[in-house]
Amino acid sequence: MSMANVTGEDPITLTILNAAKKHICRKGLEEFTMAAIAQDAGVSKPALYARFADTDAIALAVQAAELRGLLDRLAQTQMASMPNTLNEIVRLIVIYTDELRRSEVFSALSARNPEILTSYLFTRLGPTQLGLVEYVATFVRRVQDHDPDNVKQDEAHQLAAMVVSLAQSAALQSPAFIPLLGGEDLWRKHTAYIMEGYLGVPRSQR
Repeated sequence: MSMANVTGEDPITLTILNAAKKHICRKGLEEFTMAAIAQDAGVSKPALYARFADTDAIALAVQAAELRGLLDRLAQTQMASMPNTLNEIVRLIVIYTDELRRSEVFSALSARNPEILTSYLFTRLGPTQLGLVEYVATFVRRVQDHDPDNVKQDEAHQLAAMVVSLAQSAALQSPAFIPLLGGEDLWRKHTAYIMEGYLGVPRSQR
């Protein structure tokens, strides 16, 4: 439940983010006030205000930390090995999309405060998301070199940016579409179709 300190925050900041995350997972942004967060974190209001200007800044920091933690876990597990083929990069992208969908923070915000989540994922690109695009771009370049007959040879950074956009859109809309598609397995299957269709050379040209 708590956030791993993958970004070097000081202990008080990490305590604040953990308290804010627990609040969001329980109630979304209902009663999400500076006073409530300070009380939950066991810190003084001056200590809180010294690190965050307002609740919007805290909510943004929680989302960024959640995404960084998710990426850090994947980088050490399922995404530790570089992909060499179209099928392999598609599999990794679907894993990321599925993990994003399962995130406690993003699930809670999607259900209770979708406008906040939409703002973070789609309205602005912060350092964490820009880093994610660069990370995916390294995968794209790798498979372009190793599987050129099956992978589009467009500029890797542009392909990666659209892959991230598609993945985050699929994750955000998954609660509505999983029942329509017939379950999580079929959702993952069709998400893979989307990614393969975007990254792959049309089959008629292979």
